[in-house]
Amino acid sequence: MHTASTAAGELLTTDEIGLLRRALLEWGGPARCSDELASGMGFAGMQDLLDQCRRLRAELGDGAPISPVD
Repeated sequence: MHTASTAAGELLTTDEIGLLRRALLEWGGPARCSDELASGMGFAGMQDLLDQCRRLRAELGDGAPISPVD
C-alpha cells in the first residue's frame, strides 16, 4: 500500500485543483450537510466535515502534500 503524501499539483492541473477547492467550499453553503450524512461519510459530524474541508482547501491552495486518504 502506498502511503506517501503527494502535492496535488503533481497529479492535477491548476483548473482541477480550483474545481476541487470550490467543491469543498460548497459543503458550507445553504444546502448544508446534516450530521447524519457527515457521519455516514465517516466524519464525526457536520462540524468535523467542515473543518476537514477547510483544512484540505488550505492544503490544496498552498500546494502542500496531501495524504492518500484525502
